[in-house]
Amino acid sequence: MSTRAVVAVGLVFVLGAAAQDPRNPRGGRPYQPNGKVKAEIDPAEQAGALSDLVQMSQLIVGGSVTSVLPAVSMDLDPDAPLAETQSMISVSSVLGGKPPGVSTIQLTQFGGKPGRWDISVPDEPLVRPGERYILFLNLDTRKEPPNTVGVPRYYIVGAWSGKVSVQEGKVHFLPRASEQLHIHDNQDVSSFIADVRAEVNHTVPRDPNLPIHPGGGRPTP
Repeated sequence: MSTRAVVAVGLVFVLGAAAQDPRNPRGGRPYQPNGKVKAEIDPAEQAGALSDLVQMSQLIVGGSVTSVLPAVSMDLDPDAPLAETQSMISVSSVLGGKPPGVSTIQLTQFGGKPGRWDISVPDEPLVRPGERYILFLNLDTRKEPPNTVGVPRYYIVGAWSGKVSVQEGKVHFLPRASEQLHIHDNQDVSSFIADVRAEVNHTVPRDPNLPIHPGGGRPTP
């Protein structure tokens, strides 16, 4: 069974054995609460090279995860396995785009534990406190779920493409990123930042007023 959101990215859900119910007692819902769910993200836009990432991004920052907020449901139906998690990112440097005007921003990601569900996205796992990243972002302008923190909220460009981890002074792209992006794996972070700034200097940034967002429509079977 799959569910796809008619939004900037699609979601395909693979329900674990604990979540399946062949009797389907919930009036057509093929779900049972308290199940484990693995979700696959189908980005509407994918970045092939670093120049693509820069072109697709409204904001590029370096920063660290300071906290992860409780997951929230993305669907009015509490029995639907749709959730996202907001994390707080302390911005240490702005590499491109319009500065957010604050030292901390929100990062929104699909997945989490909103109560009845344990939803994971193996290709783009949730960030954890203390982790350091170079993030390629677009502004999340949705009204739902509401922004209750009061600082700008962003989502990662190209799902797995725009989240670059920094470990022991080296950068690493997620496995699903393109081969051209993986060329930068194990590159010194200062050298990678210099490459990003060079691309920014040759690229017209994306208009921050564009109505692009990672969610907002009610998913349909």
